[in-house]
Amino acid sequence: MWSLIGVSLWPLFYAQQLGFYPNLLHARLMIEAFGWAFVVGFLGTAGPRMAKAPKLTPLELCWLFALHQTSAI
Repeated sequence: MWSLIGVSLWPLFYAQQLGFYPNLLHARLMIEAFGWAFVVGFLGTAGPRMAKAPKLTPLELCWLFALHQTSAI
């Protein structure tokens, strides 16, 4: 979802629907939101397997998803 928002800034800009140049907003959304998603996904799947730890519980997964959303906002 955040990647689509980051990419859609450019068509909106060229259609003159944005009143600003979205270069910094685009970069922040693409790097930070995607980076967080990668980290959460890696830590939630490969991390427990490599550490031989239990899988994430649904509550932990929801907590990480909420942290990802708030950091992207």
